[in-house]
Amino acid sequence: MGGVRVGVVWIRARMKYREFTEEGLRVSMESPLTNLQGQGILGGEGFIEEVKKRIRGKRFRPEIVERKRFMEYPGIEEVVGGVARAFGVKEKVICGKSGRAKMARKVALYFAQRYAGVTNGVIGKFFGGIQDSTVSKAAPRLKEEMISDKKLSTFIDQIESTFKA
Repeated sequence: MGGVRVGVVWIRARMKYREFTEEGLRVSMESPLTNLQGQGILGGEGFIEEVKKRIRGKRFRPEIVERKRFMEYPGIEEVVGGVARAFGVKEKVICGKSGRAKMARKVALYFAQRYAGVTNGVIGKFFGGIQDSTVSKAAPRLKEEMISDKKLSTFIDQIESTFKA
């Protein structure tokens, strides 16, 4: 007897589902994909913010085209502040043109280019009006120095971990 009742419930459920899907075909509805975020997050603002919190600091695979939308970048000020603390110098010394904190300046340029999420032009202005091309050359030059100086490489890795967290 129980099987008959389950069969009736199942038939009603199928009928309701069919009515629901046919209604959807008759009514013009906005695609739920309209609000799709980052190729795979569908939901309201609150949900999207919760997902962003969970993925903060994680690296995205290159094939995720929309990864930049979810990355939170430290500002240039935060980058320079972190580098200044690590080197034990004042921020204005790093941004100034004096040679007193040359390595700290190189490292700050490197991290600003890598993590601040702004153009080389913006970075150049922040560092006292240096050319875009100078900013773009800073990272490869520092990487070369890191290859030959393992102590420097380890130190920069420690600083970098503060920007990834």
